[in-house]
Amino acid sequence: MSLKLKAQSSKLKVAVVVPAYNIEPYLGDCLDSVLAQTYRNLDIIVVDDGSTDASGAVADDYARRDSRIRVIHKPNGGLSDARNAALDTLSTSLSTSLSTTPFVTFLDGDDLLHPRFVETLLDVATATGAPIVIADWQKFTAEVPASRKTGTVGGDTVAAAQGSNGLRSSRLCLEAQAALNDIFYQRRLTNSACARLFDTGLFAHIRFPKGRLYEDIAIVYDLVMRAGSVAHVPVPLYYYRQRRAGSITNVYTPARYDIVEILDDLYDRISSENPPLLPALRSRRVSAAFNLIQLMPPTENDRIRHCWDIITAARAACLRDPHVRLKNKAALLLSLLGKPLTTRLLRTL
Repeated sequence: MSLKLKAQSSKLKVAVVVPAYNIEPYLGDCLDSVLAQTYRNLDIIVVDDGSTDASGAVADDYARRDSRIRVIHKPNGGLSDARNAALDTLSTSLSTSLSTTPFVTFLDGDDLLHPRFVETLLDVATATGAPIVIADWQKFTAEVPASRKTGTVGGDTVAAAQGSNGLRSSRLCLEAQAALNDIFYQRRLTNSACARLFDTGLFAHIRFPKGRLYEDIAIVYDLVMRAGSVAHVPVPLYYYRQRRAGSITNVYTPARYDIVEILDDLYDRISSENPPLLPALRSRRVSAAFNLIQLMPPTENDRIRHCWDIITAARAACLRDPHVRLKNKAALLLSLLGKPLTTRLLRTL
């Protein structure tokens, strides 16, 4: 059933998937932001991924208070495994054309949603027929942003988007190839699974890779190609928590090298499947390589060498490419100084 036909049927249910692992101080605020949604027909699936703190108890308490919340308790398997557990609970509807929960969105358990997140993205999905609708996101630190509590962030833009003819003028629709170029060139769209609404049918034969970081980028190509089109709402409706205790954003662990291996595999694959996408993916690989060189300790000799090989092989083409972002080009010019000096300078930034 197409999205437009779904829109003409009974009121649509949206699944909100919330993985939770040792985020007791933040989970309540996260779930409050879901319960505050102006769109009420929600199936809220909290996955307690083997938490050793009281995250599971917090989730159970919320489930007792609101029948729309159900909690899955499972052994720790990581973010991908937690999301997959939720998708598996929707597997019956995923395998049929008459899905009882035709849309799904992913919310990390320490992040927050604008009160009109679901309403706005669902309006765009049903108006455009796009199987993926992406909102912008905004970073915040440990405290809940006051603007989120009052619902004012992006509020005027949301109101305009939902006014007469405003919806059509505020959102942007992209075909799959254009959307993937945007993602891999790191422009308006990101590869994250969060801050977006998906047609659940896209996940009929797709799951997040268990045990790997950067699980989103591992499946973004397949999801977008299957979708055929993507709509973008340029409004900050998702709030991404920064610098919480235990965050690995600016810390190197061996698992962070997953992104290089994922992008290497994808580059090999689309070399035969979709060659026009290679320039954008080349730029994304360069970005990942520079980021890791900046973070990796000198003991990671082989991995540093591979990242450097990616950079030098792509340097000339990326410098000529007008779509490569200036940050990447500046780093590429720096790399002309040679690996030892470039590496030392990157680690001082």
